[in-house]
Order: sequence, then C-alpha cells, then structure tokens
Amino acid sequence: MRKRFIASATFVAVVAILGVTVVVRGGESQEGGGTSLGKGSSSPSPGATPPAAPSGGAAGDGSCPRLADTSQAIPASAPQAEWQLVRSVAVPSSKAAGPAVVEGDVARCYAHTPSGALLASMQIATRFLFAADWKTVTEKQAVGEGKQEYVNHREKIEASRGPATVDPNNHGQFAGYKIVSYSPDSAVIQQVNKFSNSALQVGTVTVQWTGGDWRLVLSPSPPPVTTVDSLDGFTPFGGV
Repeated sequence: MRKRFIASATFVAVVAILGVTVVVRGGESQEGGGTSLGKGSSSPSPGATPPAAPSGGAAGDGSCPRLADTSQAIPASAPQAEWQLVRSVAVPSSKAAGPAVVEGDVARCYAHTPSGALLASMQIATRFLFAADWKTVTEKQAVGEGKQEYVNHREKIEASRGPATVDPNNHGQFAGYKIVSYSPDSAVIQQVNKFSNSALQVGTVTVQWTGGDWRLVLSPSPPPVTTVDSLDGFTPFGGV
C-alpha cells in the first residue's frame, strides 16, 4: 500500500481501512497488512443549526448561517469547544466558529477565520476516514489531486473486504495543534494525536476556502508524519 493514500496524515494508526495498519509504538511507526480495525459503533454527532448572528461571521455559500467568530488573528489559545464522538474519535465544535450545520456524516459551515479553519481541519480529516458515509464527506468536503484516487482505491478495498470498523485502541485522539500559516484562502495546520501508549504523532493538514466553506486538501504526496516527545510548541486541544 503506498503511503500516498494516508491522505491527511492525521490518524495514521487506523489506515487499515485502506489496507495498511500503522501503529505507533515507542515513537516508531510500524506497518502491516490488515482488513479491518476491529468492532466499533457509530455515535451520532449532534449538530443543530444555530440561529444566524445579527452581524458578523461567515455567511458561507448562502446556505450557511452567519457565525459570531470574525477575527482574522491567529488565536493565542484554543477555541472554546464542545466535543462529540465520530465513531470513537472525539472532534470539536463551536457555536461561534462551526460547524453550524451537520447533515448525516457531513459537518459543514465554518467561520472564515483561523479558528474556523482549525475546526474544519479536525472535523473533516476525521470524518473522511472514519464516518460511515465517508464517500459523501470526501466528495463534498475535499479538494485536490489526491481526492479521486483516494475514493477509487478505498471503494476497491471495501468492495473486496467490506466496510472497516473502528477499534479505539488502534487510533489516536486529538491532543494539540499549531496553525503553521493562515490566509483567508488557505490554512496549514499541524495536528498532534496522542495514542493509548502516550506516543504523540504530528500530521500536517491543509484546508482551502472554496465554495463558501473550508475544504480538506488531499494531495497525492502528503507531508510525512513525525513523532514528538511533548506538546511543547503546540497548543493543547483535545476532548479525551
């Protein structure tokens, strides 16, 4: 299995759904074949659409409400957030920065701000890997040269082996982040995931503002995943 299909590099420990399992042990990555991730259950993510704010925020493509977060400054601390499970992965949401609309497995409508980009990167990068309706998530919320290849390859794998399930022991949970760069058009974010053995793994995710919302950029050649010893230099942010 080529590493190019580890598209977001966010949850490398669970890419057995694509034919490879990468489990962090003692700070090193080990790869091996696999067809599923063990049994898991899908937990719905509550996502009622909040009322539109009287002013400010990102209006999106017309189908999104305005959101209260309008600051273009990279925040010094993590945004106020609530955490829900997508399968067994905790993802953040904020009334101020999104997602403002959750339709099935698609969580959309984020503020056109650094905090909105951060939350979109975590939500979408989780859902395109773990959601039951991962294909709709990918088709609606991803862009980039690696998008169709990811869909094609995963469909091929699942046609022969069946849909994957999620074992919470085999994947990381969000523990921190760093906004490497931000503009109104694009944001590059490093996400830190903590595993059950306390190993910390860093993946780089890019989101792009297009079509009135943030979208996950899938590249055929994503940045490599690295390990770190601590959260020094990152902003702590996690729900587990």
